[in-house]
Amino acid sequence: MISITGVRWSTPYKKPTIAILLKRSLEKVIKESKTNA
Repeated sequence: MISITGVRWSTPYKKPTIAILLKRSLEKVIKESKTNA
């Protein structure tokens, strides 16, 4: 990643996107665990 863009993935403008992706994946996991329980 760094070699392509020259910028770390943790740059501020990408943080909101990462947060949204994490939130979505967590919600999916929680939903699946509730269904299976």
